[in-house]
Amino acid sequence: MTTLHIPLLPETHNYAGDLIKALCFAASEILQIEFQNGLLQIETAEPVDSEELSRKIEKILKQFERNRSGLLDEIVAEKSSPASMVFYNPYGFDSIQQYGNGLISLKGEALQLLNGFDAVFRRFALKLGAVEMRYPTLLPLEAIKKTAYLRTSPQYSSFVCHPQEDIDVLLNLYKSADRNQTLNDLEAPRYVLSPAACFHCYMDLEGSRLSESTIITTRQNVFRNEGRLNWDDFGRLRDYEVRELVFVGNSEFVERCRSAVIEQAVAFLSEVGLSFRLCAAHDPFVVPAMQKFKKIQHEERSKYELQLECKPNQYLAAASFNIHGKAFTDPFDIKVNNEELSVTGCVGFGLERWVLAALSQWGPKPRSWPEPAKQLLEQGGLNGELC
Repeated sequence: MTTLHIPLLPETHNYAGDLIKALCFAASEILQIEFQNGLLQIETAEPVDSEELSRKIEKILKQFERNRSGLLDEIVAEKSSPASMVFYNPYGFDSIQQYGNGLISLKGEALQLLNGFDAVFRRFALKLGAVEMRYPTLLPLEAIKKTAYLRTSPQYSSFVCHPQEDIDVLLNLYKSADRNQTLNDLEAPRYVLSPAACFHCYMDLEGSRLSESTIITTRQNVFRNEGRLNWDDFGRLRDYEVRELVFVGNSEFVERCRSAVIEQAVAFLSEVGLSFRLCAAHDPFVVPAMQKFKKIQHEERSKYELQLECKPNQYLAAASFNIHGKAFTDPFDIKVNNEELSVTGCVGFGLERWVLAALSQWGPKPRSWPEPAKQLLEQGGLNGELC
């Protein structure tokens, strides 16, 4: 192995964790990244072109330091845990099974808790007059291109393809299936596993001339490739469910809806006694040219993040509250009352993350949970209704 030692600017030290997550996408030769004594220590496979690898790392590092340094998280609201609080590791509970690389399954009280949380968030949406939809998992490639996701966050994308419709190709796959060979002769992908639960909404509304402002809610699996070196992070999942609320209207309507959901979420957290913080946030851009949008998101307060405490003073992002402007109404030609200034916003609740964080705080035995938490189990009972 080869080890590279790269010094960081002093003001970047506070964000070394975020930088490491981004740098794992710099090159496939990177095996491990650590931050020690002001230096990034990057271990790489052999053989490696150290000069070329350093160039790739520098490309990300330069833009990161320029646009992330000095960008402090602003805590808008919080409820701290008492100093005596005991935290648990829910990955050791019987109700959660890990399969590696961001894949988990839930059963028993963990599954009931997930359904209970979803029932609450679904009521948030219905209270605002949302229309409920059920969308497919696959998203056409043309649709994700219109969202610009492949420009802003290509690292998260998971493409779907199938074998060529050719009997010789199929026979080759048949013969090689037991030999662990690389699958060749695959068609170019025409679909992706949707990385965001709101994207189908815009595809669904494409070309619409809505007579009034609209709210859509859906519960959907989403998929993100978080990077091969990041899967050990607590709550980092490749495949998870989201309860999504999408707002379409003018700026005032979208902002009002987002504020209403934030208010309901904070009140709910106080009711069930979970410690949290609500922060002004930004998306974890990796592409160097996109780094400047971190500051823009903070300045415009276009993204808030609800983070639940999972260890003492360590938080897990469990919900985001976003305003998009015309990022989706323009490419999908969506208008409300034929207004040119129609915009969108969305709220996403990551259901598995709510479960993981709640179990971290409440522990494995429901009988010891606070009463409002026990009520969530009743709402999410396997034979119960979700509303």
